[in-house]
Formats: sequence, C-alpha cells, structure tokens
Amino acid sequence: MPDTASKRGYRLCIDFVYDFLANANERVVVTRDELRAHPFSVQTWDAQMSGTLIKPIAEGALEKLWTERTGRRSSFSVIQAIDRSMRAEKSG
Repeated sequence: MPDTASKRGYRLCIDFVYDFLANANERVVVTRDELRAHPFSVQTWDAQMSGTLIKPIAEGALEKLWTERTGRRSSFSVIQAIDRSMRAEKSG
C-alpha cells in the first residue's frame, strides 16, 4: 500500500476476512497448555518482535486443530498470509 510518509514509500498490509469470531472468555479454541505440547512446542508463541515466522510443523498442526475445533478452514489461511507477508518483507 502506498505511504509517502514511510521511508520506503509503501507499507506492508494484510487483507483478511474474519471466518471465525469467538469470545475467549467463553470459548478458548486452543489453550496455552496445548501450545506447550508437541508439535506446537517447536514454535515460540510469545515472540515480541516482528518478522517471526510460524514453523511449518506448527502451522500444519495448528491449521488441522483449528479446523477440527471450529469446523472452518479458510481457502487462504491467515497463518499463510502472515507468513508470506513476513517472508516478503525480509527479502524486499
């Protein structure tokens, strides 16, 4: 997206559509304890920096678990969108 105020003249954005919305106080789809177990444990879920990529083993397992729990899977998952955006930023 063009942005004359930024150094490179554009800013990175991700277009997305919510395919599932839940109140985490009422329904937690994936718990923190589950993320601490294999195969999710290979990923650092609390990284506080940009450019963090989701590892393929965790991505696939998370997508599968999300689909089982919600019955929904995007044709283009948010995880893939974020991952592609981060890769593009690092290479560009």
